[in-house]
Amino acid sequence: MDSSKSNSPLFLKCLVEELRIFGQYEGLTERIRDLLSADDATELYVKVLQRMETDYEDQSTQGAIERVMTSLWASRTGLAEVEILVRQFFPCPVLFSAQRPPPFSSASLTGGF
Repeated sequence: MDSSKSNSPLFLKCLVEELRIFGQYEGLTERIRDLLSADDATELYVKVLQRMETDYEDQSTQGAIERVMTSLWASRTGLAEVEILVRQFFPCPVLFSAQRPPPFSSASLTGGF
């Protein structure tokens, strides 16, 4: 991994979390290569969001990930899990799929602190 990626705690946190939930040992090397092909944390987030769309969206939840991420982007301080559920975006397997939420918030998506 080049030093610019390994110097970014955000990149490393997202990478490690994505690998932690990856469930196919046979495809692990290929997944690592794919994730490391991202030039920065933004590109890595795109890969994670694409994986989430593949894993969690079907005909009944089409566009759910995009709606949630758009709401996070538009919120000033992010959204609590309950706020997403109350807005009834969709029956949310994404929120219950991992013990910890994905390592991004509206602040990290917009570059804020």
